[in-house]
Amino acid sequence: MGPESQNSYSAVCVVAGVFTDGDRVLAMRRSSDAKSNQGLWEFPGGKIEVDESPQAALKRELQEECAIDVIVGDLLGESIFDDGNSAIQLLAYYIDGYEGELILRDHDEMLWLERSKLGDLDWAPADLPFVELLANYTGSF
Repeated sequence: MGPESQNSYSAVCVVAGVFTDGDRVLAMRRSSDAKSNQGLWEFPGGKIEVDESPQAALKRELQEECAIDVIVGDLLGESIFDDGNSAIQLLAYYIDGYEGELILRDHDEMLWLERSKLGDLDWAPADLPFVELLANYTGSF
């Protein structure tokens, strides 16, 4: 890799939970007072802390953001979004189940959408590869 492609910053590692219900997928919109991506849709989650596994981080973040206890399933995939000033490494996991009632703390709206309608929303850039993957997936969840 040449010097022109190297960055002087490191990626922030974050996790996201993908909730499915039949052919529907849960999307949440960041509130207008969020630290970043205000008003954009995302799969809920957050930053991985030092010495924390991605799965433990996702369980903690969804408890903090949505007041639910989750069962973290398989890894859906990884995306890296780099805007030239910062980079985000996003690991998305399926959520196999949860207990509790979803409460919006960092979001101001949530929608259960058919996979074919996911592309109709204005998504956070790091989530876009998963939106495309889910929208084009031909199997069942």
